[in-house]
Amino acid sequence: MSMQKFTFCDFILKNVHHRAMNNLAKYRKSKGLLQKDVARMLGIATNTYSCYETGTNEPSISILLNLADIFDVTVDELLGRSSSDIFDNARIEQPEILQLYERMTPEEQNNLVNYARGLISGRELRASYESRKNRLA
Repeated sequence: MSMQKFTFCDFILKNVHHRAMNNLAKYRKSKGLLQKDVARMLGIATNTYSCYETGTNEPSISILLNLADIFDVTVDELLGRSSSDIFDNARIEQPEILQLYERMTPEEQNNLVNYARGLISGRELRASYESRKNRLA
């Protein structure tokens, strides 16, 4: 009897697939839609959409894009992916700046991004000035 080998990629794909199928039902229900409603919006049969939610069939990329639009989420959210998953799966500690950023309000995040852009612009202006100054000297 031969044993089937699973690679790390198989594990990740199965995990993403399982989360994605759970998310379809979650997002559909949060919008107050029935399976037949979503199927109609996609232009597919209700049983085809049902197979997506149960994991029997996988939606194409174009269907995933349409589903993300219907549910008003990103494809990554639909697939159950987030930046924290990337750090967790890779066992890389999340940088402190990202932790702080995620705790901020949208207005605070915008202010921080603008401040960072200003710091970078200032540094680039100083470097440009120094470069011109050195060429003239």
